[in-house]
Amino acid sequence: MSIDVLDGLERVGMPSYLADREGRIRWLNEEALSTFGDARGRLLSSLAAPDHAQRSREQLARKVVGGAGRTDFEIDVIARNGKRLTWCVSSVPVRRDRTVVGIFGVARPCGETVGERAEGRADFDSRLTPRQREVLALLAD
Repeated sequence: MSIDVLDGLERVGMPSYLADREGRIRWLNEEALSTFGDARGRLLSSLAAPDHAQRSREQLARKVVGGAGRTDFEIDVIARNGKRLTWCVSSVPVRRDRTVVGIFGVARPCGETVGERAEGRADFDSRLTPRQREVLALLAD
């Protein structure tokens, strides 16, 4: 039996993407296109909420230069309708021989935004800057 992998990926019910090693989006499945519009050619970080763009770049670097085999993380994105959403993303490096040539990822909605969750946390957390919380989250990973 022959399986057309690309055809299968096109029909996955969650937004999926392929980006090159610089983070430029090269492919989006139908679900990603309907959520974000045609973002091919744009940087992955451009889909992130402005205060999460750095997190997007850091996750890319963990795979491209850091050697991570897979990263699972939450990130706030801006959908094509302008709504801010939190997505749970799982992504892996795509290799040619031993060189990372891109990133493949799948995302799903997580529910409330990271910012909404942060508002409900204990007092000590509210004294941290967004960057400090981001660094703590990266350390926890």
